[in-house]
Amino acid sequence: MSKKLLIVRHAHAEDYASSGKDFDRVLTSKGEASAIEMAKTLAQTGCSPQLLCSSPALRAKKTAELFAETLAYPVAKINFIDNIYEAGLYNLMGIINRFDNALDTIAIFGHNPAFTYLADYVGNQPIDGLPKAGMVLVHFEATDWASITQGSGTTQWLRSPKENYMFVK
Repeated sequence: MSKKLLIVRHAHAEDYASSGKDFDRVLTSKGEASAIEMAKTLAQTGCSPQLLCSSPALRAKKTAELFAETLAYPVAKINFIDNIYEAGLYNLMGIINRFDNALDTIAIFGHNPAFTYLADYVGNQPIDGLPKAGMVLVHFEATDWASITQGSGTTQWLRSPKENYMFVK
């Protein structure tokens, strides 16, 4: 079987959290609506992740939860991975390379700029900045997540609340 990685940037969040911590920034009402809209868009593509992984930062966590609720994926089964928050490209690759090979389609929720770098690194189409609530699907002719590396994937599409790019027909 091949592998598919859905890279999802968190939806629009408030500029500042009352705690003063970036980690605690929550989604705005616009962000919540965008996350639900994008989850519905994902459902229409027929792409059905077997696992949702997310940064535990509140804005990414809520985005993942809204996707889960919309896709009828159990919220309690979302895998929150501390290292996604403030991760660099190589940290994200380390996470991806350790995914369970029994799973063929995985969605990962997190933050820019690392998620744009990730899409550019593993895919074959440059992404000019992954928008808020944007998602990129990358397909790999691989049976092992550990074999995923630079340029090993085919970027299928980029979708966001304002854009829709199909790279493979």
